[in-house]
Amino acid sequence: MTPTPGRIVIADELVIEASAFVDPDGHAHAATEFEIWRERAAALQSLVWRAALEAPRTSVRLSEGSFAASGLADWTAYGVRVRYMDDGVCARWSAWSAAVVLRTDDGSAYLFNPAQMLRFDLEIPPSSWTAMNREAFPPGCVPFHRSTYPGELSFADQTFAVGMHIKGGCGSSRDLFHKAAFKVNLNWDDPNVAGCPAESRLYGETHFTFNNMVQDPTMTHEMLGYAFFRQLGLPAPRASYVQLYVNDELWGLYLHLESVDRRYLKRRFASNRGMMYEGAHGCDFLNENIPLSDLEWSCFDIEFKADPCDNVEPGDDPPGWPMLRELAAKLAAMPPGQFYPEIESFFEFDTFLTQWAADSIIGHWDGYEGTSITNYRAYHDPVTDKWSIVQTGIDLTFARNLDPFAFVGAMLATRCLEEQDCEAALAKRVVHALQAFEAMDLAREDERLYDFILPYVQADPRRNFAIEAFPQAHQELRQWLRERPARVRGHLQWRGFDTGSP
Repeated sequence: MTPTPGRIVIADELVIEASAFVDPDGHAHAATEFEIWRERAAALQSLVWRAALEAPRTSVRLSEGSFAASGLADWTAYGVRVRYMDDGVCARWSAWSAAVVLRTDDGSAYLFNPAQMLRFDLEIPPSSWTAMNREAFPPGCVPFHRSTYPGELSFADQTFAVGMHIKGGCGSSRDLFHKAAFKVNLNWDDPNVAGCPAESRLYGETHFTFNNMVQDPTMTHEMLGYAFFRQLGLPAPRASYVQLYVNDELWGLYLHLESVDRRYLKRRFASNRGMMYEGAHGCDFLNENIPLSDLEWSCFDIEFKADPCDNVEPGDDPPGWPMLRELAAKLAAMPPGQFYPEIESFFEFDTFLTQWAADSIIGHWDGYEGTSITNYRAYHDPVTDKWSIVQTGIDLTFARNLDPFAFVGAMLATRCLEEQDCEAALAKRVVHALQAFEAMDLAREDERLYDFILPYVQADPRRNFAIEAFPQAHQELRQWLRERPARVRGHLQWRGFDTGSP
């Protein structure tokens, strides 16, 4: 029952819970055995932990059993199984349950602990500084590729040679004379160095994203929004606050955002070996937006490119544009009135509806579903053969009273609202998301975050707002959070949908 199959678990916090005891002969539950096996290639390889409980228990903690070795290793697959004994005169054990396969955390949970403030240091040499600064600002809200340049990332007592570049779109980009944001790659393949780079990981992570939060006067929008997404089971990155130093100089408070890479996908999808594409501003799944070769212009960017240094595995999606061309062709071929639920055959559309509902509730106007059609990635899972939307860039939120049924522009959203059953399905997801939104009490969570980051905001030498405006921005945010449920229910009621009111 818990953990669910495929879940990433933190070993020290693992609790196993099984379903209730049932005996057709009417006997009672007398004893329980739990086991954890190392798993490989869909088979249990070796027993690593066992708990024998002479009690009618259906749950257990690791501390109640014993390890055959030193414990659970990071980022390793394990199978968990259980069996029960009855209390009959001829007491018998049940068969072992089917093993539930899970994976232990890679140690990265340490980097995303919201209760601590970590320090990261970047060293940008003069040659990289000049080149990065030239590419700081994109030429408008259009696709823009930045080159990667050498530098160093230090954390605690570890230092890594890395590749880095400034990040940010037409609103959030800043140069190195201001509060620039960064993407850092520990395994960057430097073209000036022969051979493939050795794999480097810092607490399991190879890619680091440091957001500058310059468009968010509260500096809490992303923390609140992604927590809400995760509460709804959406594929959303983890986040934490850090202090970033550049060339031994404090640059201020940054958001350390989990990078959407292969390991991120492994945490959230059946397979991480699919193709993923990032859409630029206004870029939708239309045939004319998908190039026939890498030589043609595209408003999409390929996240995983063919590289001789990458390990190709059986069943991987083919690199390049074929998968995205196939998606655009399938969508274009769907006739009017036959969009939903037919799209579920190749798209995780119920998840998309939940994402749409969540975006509208937090007022995310700069995402995929609305008129901007931006800040998203499309991922194809080769195991399920279905596509998913991974939404990012949620700093411009918690301000507008968006109507989930009116503020649309993207093709998937437009096609959905053309059919009553799809519109009704969206309404149900809005109610579900709204109830979760209220239960989380994000206004109180904002109070906690405010108290935590206030001294770091005060010490931030590159913040782009007066410190006197900081508490006022939070007061306005909390008022918006408290008023938002009634406004969303107003949109539902106006269209005749159930509002989910208590």
